[in-house]
Amino acid sequence: MLRHLTPLLLDKGWGRIVAITSASVKQPMPRHAVSSIFRAGVHAALKHLVDEVGPHGVTVNAVAPATVITPTFANYHNLDARVAAIPLKRPGKGEELGATVAFLASDHAGFITGETIQFDGGMTRALL
Repeated sequence: MLRHLTPLLLDKGWGRIVAITSASVKQPMPRHAVSSIFRAGVHAALKHLVDEVGPHGVTVNAVAPATVITPTFANYHNLDARVAAIPLKRPGKGEELGATVAFLASDHAGFITGETIQFDGGMTRALL
């Protein structure tokens, strides 16, 4: 996707790339090994892309959600256990995640690039 999208943004001289990854990139989670490995690679690719597209007015960021409630989330996860691990003691809302992505895609985030916003209610305990 980036291979096809990036040239369009470079030609335009402006753009925002926002990837949705996972909190497991910074803090491994049980039963998420393959997902964590794949998403760590995505993060590495994004970090390299920052230098390539930044001079052309394009920012590159990621949002790393953990527990975001969806209609099917509880079918695959123990919601009570997941919420117990979150300092805010509630799951994230899709609207909150969307607003975070919208901010990173806006003019207001024009000087933010190469960053990952942990969207996990404080669950990730990693220092960096």
